[in-house]
Order: sequence, then structure tokens, then C-alpha cells
Amino acid sequence: MLFISDVYRDGLRRLLTLAVAPLILLLVAVILLPELVDSLLPGGYLVFHILAESISILVSLLIFVVGWHAARHRAALSVLLLASAFLGVGILDFLHTLTYDGMPVVIGQSDSQQSIYLWLAARLLAAAGLLAALLLNWERTTGVAERWQVPAGIVLFVSLTGYAVFSGQIKLPTVYDPATGLTALKTALEVLVMIMHLLIAVLLIRRMSQVQPYHGVAMLGANLIMAMSGIWFIMYGNLTDGHIVLGHVYKVIAYLFLFRAVFSEAIEWPYARVQESERKLQATLNAVPDLMFGISADGTYHYAHSSDPRLPQAELNKLLGANIWDFLGEPGAKAFLDALREAARQGYSRGRQFCMSLPDGKVWYELSVSRKKDQPGEPSEFIAVCRDITGRKRAETQLRLAAAAFETQVAIMVTDANQTILKVNESFSRITGYSSEEVIGKTPRILSSGMQDAAFYRAMYAQLEAEDQWEGEMWNRRKNGEVYPEHLNISIVRDTDGNIEYYVANFGDLTLAKQAEERIHTLAFYDSLTNLPNRRMLLDHITRAQNRAERSGGHTYWALLFVDLDNFKALNDTKGHSTGDLLLRRAAERIKACTRSKDIVARPGGDEFAILLNGLSHDLAQAAKATQEVADKVLEQVSKPYYLNGFSYITTASVGVTVFNGEQFSNDELLGQSELAMYRAKEQGGNSFSFFVPEMHQAAIERSHLETDLRGALEKNQLMLYFQPKVDGNADIQGFEVLLRWCHPQRGIVSPADFIPIAEATGLIVPIGEWVLNAVCQQLRQWQNDPQRCHWRLAVNISERQLSHERFVQSVRDILKDHDFDQNLTTKLEFEITESMLMKNIEHAVASIRELNSMGIQFAMDDFGTGYSSLNYLKMLPLDCVKVDQSFVRDMLVDQSDAAIVEMVIALAKAMQLVVVAEGVETYEQHKLLVGLGCDQMQGYYYGKPAPIEQITSQQSLKAIAF
Repeated sequence: MLFISDVYRDGLRRLLTLAVAPLILLLVAVILLPELVDSLLPGGYLVFHILAESISILVSLLIFVVGWHAARHRAALSVLLLASAFLGVGILDFLHTLTYDGMPVVIGQSDSQQSIYLWLAARLLAAAGLLAALLLNWERTTGVAERWQVPAGIVLFVSLTGYAVFSGQIKLPTVYDPATGLTALKTALEVLVMIMHLLIAVLLIRRMSQVQPYHGVAMLGANLIMAMSGIWFIMYGNLTDGHIVLGHVYKVIAYLFLFRAVFSEAIEWPYARVQESERKLQATLNAVPDLMFGISADGTYHYAHSSDPRLPQAELNKLLGANIWDFLGEPGAKAFLDALREAARQGYSRGRQFCMSLPDGKVWYELSVSRKKDQPGEPSEFIAVCRDITGRKRAETQLRLAAAAFETQVAIMVTDANQTILKVNESFSRITGYSSEEVIGKTPRILSSGMQDAAFYRAMYAQLEAEDQWEGEMWNRRKNGEVYPEHLNISIVRDTDGNIEYYVANFGDLTLAKQAEERIHTLAFYDSLTNLPNRRMLLDHITRAQNRAERSGGHTYWALLFVDLDNFKALNDTKGHSTGDLLLRRAAERIKACTRSKDIVARPGGDEFAILLNGLSHDLAQAAKATQEVADKVLEQVSKPYYLNGFSYITTASVGVTVFNGEQFSNDELLGQSELAMYRAKEQGGNSFSFFVPEMHQAAIERSHLETDLRGALEKNQLMLYFQPKVDGNADIQGFEVLLRWCHPQRGIVSPADFIPIAEATGLIVPIGEWVLNAVCQQLRQWQNDPQRCHWRLAVNISERQLSHERFVQSVRDILKDHDFDQNLTTKLEFEITESMLMKNIEHAVASIRELNSMGIQFAMDDFGTGYSSLNYLKMLPLDCVKVDQSFVRDMLVDQSDAAIVEMVIALAKAMQLVVVAEGVETYEQHKLLVGLGCDQMQGYYYGKPAPIEQITSQQSLKAIAF
């Protein structure tokens, strides 16, 4: 079955198990137990014979009728040949029945010799017809002459056979002797027929490796059963024994299979092809976005089709029998009639336009009308196609407005259809350095930087062709050779015939924005002293390594090494920080030299370094060995003498190692494991390394128990909300961030860091999030009756799992409706998101955020500055607030880089008219500095720790606790 096409496998399996196998088993059983046939039809054989042959004759004639009917419609010549052959088979079987021993004398006299010769002629004709039909080209159709010639040839063969049998002019050899049974000639001819049917079966099976234009399974079944029937016809000893009975049963079954094959080819398949053509035509119509009408010369609708959701087919069907004057205003109806008259004169009409008023506004259509071929005695009919050109009309209007505002701060360039520059504005010259005289008559290639490849331009022009617009970023070159980034927007302007007339490009210089983004990225992700990745970037690289390990099925091992310089504090205390910084830079260079180019060396902080060894081995022992070699090399290189500001200094290092091959632990956990191993190395005296051996089994059990408990936490009312205040510069409370807590009956208060990841992984975060939102909405509704608290806003953290859920937006809408939120009350609700939430499916995330924002919900970007694309997200998202990550705020008084980041984020937010909130404020000095920088709101333990709602509502002062 390996070489059989999938199309045939199920049918062939059913044929073999339900038909062929039982018949073979019956055949074997009779051969082994011949006494089984002794009781078949005792004394009633002649009636059975007449009945069996009548069924065979009827099926043969049905095969002919079906094939003959199909030949009228130019069916395959093979079908006609097969059908005609079975016309002859039916006639010969009929003559065989009439001349069978015991039948009344109708033609000549009942004679077993004549009857058997007619039988053999029918069997040979059937086998020959099947073989010839199979060997012919099945794709060749029947000609008009062949439809008569093929049956005539078969009838001639039958006539000649009848003459040879009945005339007595030809001495035929004996095929049956009542005393001795079948002769060798009869047996040989039956074997020949069997061989022919088996040959046909082999050919059919060989061709089943590909789909054939005939019912291969049914034809195979017919030939296999015909071949088996021949065995019965060489086994009988007299003309009425049970072997002949079984042979006729097999023959009837085989004929029914053959009729199924011919019926499928001649009737079912042509009808299926007609249905398929109708489906394709309907699919083509459904794919056409235009309105299509069948209409008479006086404007009466006879047919209507639409794929436009604004005009459902059910509505268009109401037009049938009505006139265009009943539905179109005078301008539209007049344009329609003018187009009909023009099409009546010259066969077609194109380009006329009219306007219709739909529920969502006015829509412009362009009309194309074609006259159908007239039928004698019938009035002319027309096909009208209405194309929506509203967008093009708007583009024309926008182009006229753009012409009035051509001289803006944005560079504008207009080219013709061949991309020859026709006009530029002053901003173009200011950004590129080219005057208008220098570029007019040239093409935009004069600005090419060579940094975009051919695939980039192919994709750009493909979108232009499809949508008449393209927008994106690219790099171009100024006249002085300087390469610069720009945000480019290209629009196509078409003439009334739809041909491209102009390209209009506008762009702005992104140099300053790119520099600012790169500066923030560098400050956020690189250590300013060693220029190595910092802790944030290291954690990101660990996460990527875990993902790659997970995709490998846990078959590839990575290693994380935590390196700490021994006694570094003593050097700082005795020689000063500048000498300590010099040592750190030199140590970083040596550690970097011990690794491969694909490995990551980072400085998480202080005198600590981390090494991420990428893709070590599929074998744990080999990975551990390779890790040990790197650790030995690091210890050796770090311990070599350093020359620092004129003196020699020797230090050592302690190294902790953890090996991982998936996402069993978070990146922080892996870093913690390697750090614990490092402390173990220090306990051993330093200048050594130690492997961390995680207790995986116990950790898994603990997580499982926690997950089980979490599943029942919601329905058991174990979840509760804590509120942390957000204050302005005067410490007046402006709202709260809502934080989720789990009050476990045995564990006590469970940290969100322990159960939120489990909720995310299991999907429980979705119903938990809905519970949180309901509780928050209920609280906001209560505060509306309190004049001192009605202005408070509540911020809710939403996860990536919630945002990507297909029903998230609808569930929010339903909850707001349940709590009777109006637009004013909705604005008191704020969702906090992080950049990492947007990474997996940014298009879906942005669409959901925009839809929620349209309801009035405010959005804040949490942990701002810790991702890769902050500026891009600020540009594309409808944000109202950005939150400065507490990691910057915590060290801004002692770390100039963090202070610079905080200042830049506040300035950027102010420039974009966004509210900026600083997280993690813990001291008065931090508060004072943030207020001085213009930070709008602050949040942190300095103003108050998260607390239950009862403490919030019982607090008399509306200022933060610290004040």
C-alpha cells in the first residue's frame, strides 16, 4: 500500500476487507471442504441460472445505456468501448441462457456445447473490453462517428459468434462431455480469461500511485472477483452442481462493481465537475468587491450581486423587478441611463460616476456597463459593475489640500509615473542639501544610500501597487554624503482611468530621534565602565537562551557562570575608586578573551561578572566539562598580575556555575543559582569554582501544590486587592495602583511573584483578571459619591496573556456595561502595560489597546526604558502615562547613568504631553529630586505601602502617609 495514492487508500481498504477477502475465504473453504457445495439449490438449478443470468444481462445493458448516454456528451472513448463490449456480453449471455440445457427450444435446440461456447465468448469479450478500455488513453473523448462505429463493431462480433455457434457450418471442438466433464480446451479458455482479469487488476494497482480519471477501486474489485469466478467455472463436474452456482454469484457481484465504476465515470464525475464549475464561478463572484447588476435598457433590475458588507445580498435582492429611479437619486439614475444608452450603441460604457447615500455615509461609485449578446425576439440586457472609488475621491481631495500646504516642515517630493522628480519643497532642500534645480528631472535614486536591498524595494512597490500607499523607515544619503534615517510616506495619485499619474513622498529626518533612542538604549542596557551588557541585558540573553533550549526539546545545554573578584573592596578602600575601576576594566578584557564570540560576558554590578555560554552540547557531561574548562581559564587569567597606576596587583576570583537546558527556572532564578554557587566557592577559600545542583524534584512538587491551591483561590474568596497610592508633587493622593494578593489559609500572604507566573502559564490569569476588574469598577463606582475621592484613578496591571486573549476587549466592555460606566467614569480606569507584552503579536496588541482606549480607558507604559523599542511604542500607542522603572529611581542619587535616564524619560514624556510617574520612591531626597525634574506623580514605600481597601477608606487624610 506504500505506493498507493491517498485518494485510493480508504476505498481500497474497504474493498479488500468487505468484498475481496470474504470471497477469497469462501473460495478457500469450498476447496478445502468440497462437501459444502453439495446442498446448493438441489433440484432448482435451472431457475437459479435464469435468475442469475437475467441479473447479469440487466447489469450489462445498464452499463451500455449509461456509457451510451455519456458518449452523447463526448465522454471518454474508453467508456464507450467498455459499454459497447458489455452490450455484446449482455446479448451473448442472453443467447447462452436460451440455449442452456433444460431450456425450451427457442434458437436451434438446447445444447450444452452451444451454451458453453456462447458463455466463453461473453467472458472473453468482457475481459478483452476491459483490457482495451484500460490500455486506451482515457482522456480521449468520443467522436460522433465513433459513437456508432464502436457498438456496430461489437454487434458484428456477436453476429459472427452466433453464426459460428448456430449455423453448423463450423465444426467446433468439444468443450464439455457429460461423462467426463470439462475438456482441456474449456479449462484453458477459462484460465485465459482469469489471467486477463488478473493482468487488468495488476495494471490498475500500478496506476493507483497517481489519481486516474476513472473509478479505479470499483474496476479493480470487478476484475479481482471476475478472476475468482473463473475458478468456480473450472471446478464443476456437471452443469448443475454448486460450483456453477457460486461462480454465477461471483459473476453478478463483479458486474455490479463494474456498473459502479462506469456509472461514476459517466454520470457522477461529470455532474461533480459541473457543480465544481458552479462553485468556482460563485467563488469568483464573491471575490469581486464590486457591485454587479443585470439590468434592462429601461433601468429595471433583473440580477444583483454584492460582496460589500455595507450592502448585504438580502438587501440587494429587494431591487429585483424595481427600477433605478426607485433607489437612486436623479444624478445617479441619469448617469446609469446614459451608460446604458452608450452601451446599447457601442457595446460598453466606462468611467461614469455617481454617488449613493449609505447608512455610514456617502459612497462614490464608478460605473462600467456591457451589453449582453442579444437573443432573437428578446429585449437587450446589460451587465453593470459599480466600483467603490470613495477612497480615490478622498485621495484626490487630500492631494488638493496637500498642494495648499505643500510648504511645511516635512520634506515633500512629487514624481511622475516614471519616478522623474517634478517638484520638491524647501524642507526637502533643507534635509537633503539638494536644491530643487539639482533634483528636478532626476529620480529619487539620487538619494539612495545603498543600505536597503532589492527585497526591501520589491516589498515596498508590491504594497504600493496593492494599497496605493507605503509607510516606513529607511536610510538615505544627503548631498554631502552623510547617511541619515528618515520616516517616509509614499502615496500614489491615479487619474480618472485608474492609471498612476504621480507619486507623492513626504519624509522627516529621524537623526535626533535615533540618537536619543540609541543613547537611552546604551544607558539602559550597557555598563558605562566596561561597556559590557548590564544586568538587564544579561537577563534578556538568559531568557533567549532558555527559549532556544526549550525549542530544542531540552537536548541542548547552556551554562551561566557568576564571577566575583575576591577582596575587591580592600583595593577600593586602599587605592581609591579610580584604581578599582581600572581593575574592573582590565578584568573584563581578560574574561572576555576567555570566551567564544557567540558567548555573552556581562557585568551585573559591582565587582561581579557573568558569562553565558551558548549551546554547549547535547550531552550534560560534555557541557559540564566544557564549562569547567572555561572556568579554569577565567581563574587562570584573572589571577595573573595587573599593573595599575604604577604598581603591581594580584587578585583572584570565585566562580559559580549553573547548567540549564530549558525554562524550568526564570532568568533571575538561574542568576541566583550561579550566585549561590559562587558563594560556595568563596567559602572554599576563593580562587575556585563550584557547580550548583538544583533540587528540581522538590521545586516541581512545590509548584504543583501551589497551582492546585490557586485553582480554588478565586471561588474560595482567597484573593484580595491591595492599593498603593500615587501622589503629586504636594503628596496629594491622585489615585492608586491596584495590586493582587493571595491570602492562603496555610501559607499566609502569597507573593504575586510566586503565583502570578503560575496563573499566566495555566491561563487562570484570565478569570482572575476579570475578577480584579469587577472589583476595581465597583470601588470606582462607590467613590463617585465621595466628593473628596471621586477624582481618584485606579491603575490595573494587565498581562500579555490577558491582552492576547481573543475575548479580552469584549469582556472589558461587558464589565463596564454591567457597572453602568459612562465615559467620564471610564477615564478613572487605567491599564498598565509593559513593552514585553507587545513583542509576540504587536499588531493584535496595538489593535486591542486602541479599541479599549476608544472606550475611555487610560493606558500607562510600565517599566519604561527597560525594553528595546520604547520610542516606537510611544509613537504608535495611545498612551496617557509612562512610569519610570524603579531600578532607575532607586540609584539615581548615586548613579549618574540612572539619573540621566530618569531626566531624559521625564523630558521625553513632557514633550509628548504624557503624564510621567516615578516608581520605587523610598526617600525624601528622591522625592525632592523628582519634583524638581518636573515629575507629575510618584509612587513608592515613602508614600505608603500597598494596603487593603479598609485601611484606605479609614484614612482621614488624603495625603500620603509619609506627609
